[in-house]
Amino acid sequence: MKINKLIILLFILIITLISCNKGSKKFKIILIGTSECNACNESKKIYNEILKKFKNKIKFIYYDISTDEGKKLFNDYNGKSLPLSIFFNSEGKVFFVSQSKLPEDAIIAILNAEGFK
Repeated sequence: MKINKLIILLFILIITLISCNKGSKKFKIILIGTSECNACNESKKIYNEILKKFKNKIKFIYYDISTDEGKKLFNDYNGKSLPLSIFFNSEGKVFFVSQSKLPEDAIIAILNAEGFK
């Protein structure tokens, strides 16, 4: 009897964890820039505005190129110029990389083309 209860509790826990993970998957945008770059600062503002509109669906992370993480990501994604934007879908796969400032409507179109709603 105790084993059956334990199996049921374990099953409930697994189902709960699976459903929580499905709901927490977000699109992610990483922006690499520098404070001396006007296009980078404008891009950061645009992404923050998008984040306000879709905060439960998008995660936005900014890295300055002068940091170790910023340099590593810039090199990992073959950065040639700033700002560098890296788009990840809800599965964590990169689906778009941009090496210039993008207007908000273009960003939304890029996200929607990957199934963002």
